[in-house]
Amino acid sequence: MTRLMDFYDRQRRVPGWRQEPLREARVAVVGRDWVGTYVASGLKSMGIGEVLWFGAPRPWTDGTAAFFLNQDGPSALKEEPYDIEFGPELAWGCAGRMPRYLVCATEDRDEWLNALGWADRNHVEVLGGRASLGGHFGTDPPARASDAPQDPVIALMVAALLVDEVRERLSPLHLGTVTPQGGLGLTPAPPRRPLEVDLVGVGGIGVWAAHALCASCGGQLRLRLWDFDSVGAENLNRQALFTVADAVRRAPKALAARRTLSEVFPHVQVSAEVRKIGADEIEELKTDARRPSVVLSAVDNAETRLMLQRLGQTCRVPVVQAGTGTFLADCFTQVVGGASLDDQTHGAMSAAMVREALGRPAGHCGVDPSYVVPGMMAGAFLAYRATRIGKGGPLSPMRWRQGDRPREVREETAGFDFGDVLSRIARVLSRPLIGAGS
Repeated sequence: MTRLMDFYDRQRRVPGWRQEPLREARVAVVGRDWVGTYVASGLKSMGIGEVLWFGAPRPWTDGTAAFFLNQDGPSALKEEPYDIEFGPELAWGCAGRMPRYLVCATEDRDEWLNALGWADRNHVEVLGGRASLGGHFGTDPPARASDAPQDPVIALMVAALLVDEVRERLSPLHLGTVTPQGGLGLTPAPPRRPLEVDLVGVGGIGVWAAHALCASCGGQLRLRLWDFDSVGAENLNRQALFTVADAVRRAPKALAARRTLSEVFPHVQVSAEVRKIGADEIEELKTDARRPSVVLSAVDNAETRLMLQRLGQTCRVPVVQAGTGTFLADCFTQVVGGASLDDQTHGAMSAAMVREALGRPAGHCGVDPSYVVPGMMAGAFLAYRATRIGKGGPLSPMRWRQGDRPREVREETAGFDFGDVLSRIARVLSRPLIGAGS
């Protein structure tokens, strides 16, 4: 465990962050589908002292669950492998020690009602979320039970909200805001189709995008990972595809991610390029016979982002870019024939490249304060756009700010909308996001 002394270093750097309330907390999670799986991983990554994970194993999430359960770390993730059919199961698993919060992450109405009843009797606060019907965050049980597997991409967004809500209640950071309950209004997953994706950057954003894509597309996906960097212990709690052993031997991120994804999703075609995208690689991609359906940019420097922008324009391939800040995540999509990423961000990437050329750090990735949730959200945005992108028409930016639900940013308005005016003022006051999660 001595190698993990700085396991939470990056998030301890967040102003006002208090690790102790997280370490001392006990949280129960109900549900072994995708929402519950991502919540359990996120809570463990953030350092919740003990996470009790209830739910009978599901075949489609079992490989991922086994990987997360077997990872080393200061936080304890314990499985209680049975569904909440009657209610007493929660008492059995908790063994007399009540959790601080109960997170409901199942689509089954009876499980919700049993969990809510138990929590009410034992004075345990409840948070909840579902991936059905475009995603929902809140404590209202579903109208009916569903046996269909959850959409992994929507589930990742819902899970990010739930993990952050637990964190905000235990260790408030951002004006004590509480995320409003309600639907996310996302588009359900379309039928699976062949998808070839080049993902550039396998860090705090890219690992989540890669996992959600594999979970969503299965054998229909060909995924090529690009990253020249190696796994570091200081990033383990934000980059969930890597292990302590990867960090100890400084394994290349692209190879380590490919290994994990191939073990968890054996039917997905995953390849790895351990190199940095540069002019030579761009020329190579232009002539590549296996031209991707979409390029995903999860890098932390403007020069590479502009290269990928030009690649998309030259090869007529959509490019999706995501970035994070301490409490936010943004995503922009450059469709074929549409506005460039730089234009959509009002020249922010070009300005950033000038600053980089003057010797200022590109992404500050080694020292920036950050924690797992923004990367989860940004990775989900990338996967969402990749799996739903079409051939025509502009696609609105996607954004999340801590204390709010993720949404698509619509520029057009019908009549006067005070809330929209405020959001426009906020956009003017804050430059477009160009940070990333390496």
